[in-house]
Amino acid sequence: MSLYLLGFLFVHSCATSSSNDVQIPVTGQSVFIICEGNYGAGNSSLSILDTALTDTTYSDVYMKVNGRKLGDHAHSMTVKDSLGYIAITGSDRVEVINLRTFERMGTIQNINTPRDLTIAQGRLFVTSYEDSSVVVVDLSDLHVETTIKLDHRPDEIVAIAGTVFVSCAPNFNRDTVITYFDATLSGGLELIRLSRSPITLAADYANGFLYAGCDSAGYIVKIDASTKEIISIIGSSIRVQRVAVKDSIIACIAGSNGPIHVYNTMTGVLIATLSGNFRGLSISGKEIFATNAADFLAPGELIWFSAVLKERHRYPVGRVPAQIVFSQ
Repeated sequence: MSLYLLGFLFVHSCATSSSNDVQIPVTGQSVFIICEGNYGAGNSSLSILDTALTDTTYSDVYMKVNGRKLGDHAHSMTVKDSLGYIAITGSDRVEVINLRTFERMGTIQNINTPRDLTIAQGRLFVTSYEDSSVVVVDLSDLHVETTIKLDHRPDEIVAIAGTVFVSCAPNFNRDTVITYFDATLSGGLELIRLSRSPITLAADYANGFLYAGCDSAGYIVKIDASTKEIISIIGSSIRVQRVAVKDSIIACIAGSNGPIHVYNTMTGVLIATLSGNFRGLSISGKEIFATNAADFLAPGELIWFSAVLKERHRYPVGRVPAQIVFSQ
């Protein structure tokens, strides 16, 4: 096990499922895998990876702890302190869970097709695909504080140094802008204009850079989050579907369920290409975690690559695993 994963030391006890005898670790820190399931089938699920003690995954954790299904088409998750927030696109709600026990702590209702989430200034910002808006939720009591109308349908959202950035949903008018606004909600909406449609975002919080992956003969754009200026272009003629960054490396999934390209963030040089049909992507330390949705009907896989980009392990997870989130 690599040194950075020594941080994944779990404070374990066991929580017994309300519906069967399967035991689930109650953790201090975890790797969460959001599994979309099949749209309209209501079979979304939450899997977790326990690397430190048992080196195994636990599937359908939310159902086993709470005795109810997660919902229809879970799409993304963000975490803050001891709580996790999961956007359930097809169920028009955000579920709030305890990150140690996986118990449901609350529900934010009536957000039309929530797609992605980020947290800043004590607020949860949620992109609403159908309403072309960002819904702002006060985390103190989970009430909707306001709704910000956009000129394009949004997809992903990140907050860096007090600014919230919103990408464009894929396959909708090919909008070529990133919308941004102050997380304090002072001031109006501003735009960063690109030549391709920026559909996926990743934040380098340590260095203050925003990376936007562009669809359709696209590339990755490196942006200074403070000045909003474009610093460089990474890659060319690739259909970027997901992007992740950590320190000196940036990775993207090229095409729908395609291979992973890994670049150096400073030079833009391609380091390696990982062959496969990948859907979700995240980086921890210098190691890459990715998901394979298989045939979208059978359970998927979480695949862990080492710092030298060699496959270390494959783990079974739920159906159509889409996003990988590390606890804080």
